[in-house]
Amino acid sequence: MASFEATRTDSCREGYEPFVSIIVPAYNEELVIKNTISSLLASHYGNYEIIVVDDGSVDRTSDVVRENFSANERVRLFLAAARR
Repeated sequence: MASFEATRTDSCREGYEPFVSIIVPAYNEELVIKNTISSLLASHYGNYEIIVVDDGSVDRTSDVVRENFSANERVRLFLAAARR
């Protein structure tokens, strides 16, 4: 237990911001994906990326992500194989 407390104390020091990957699974989320990503981008935390995983959507989920966030380096889109 002592090693956990020492590690926790070190990681809570001022200015410590480890890199965080936020994974957003998306299947047919065309209507809400823009608001979801926009909300995450409004975070005050500075050291993160957003990874959207489109799990074979049959709607325009991936198109909405591309159209609205392709210029944002924090947002990455991965397309999974289509569902069968």
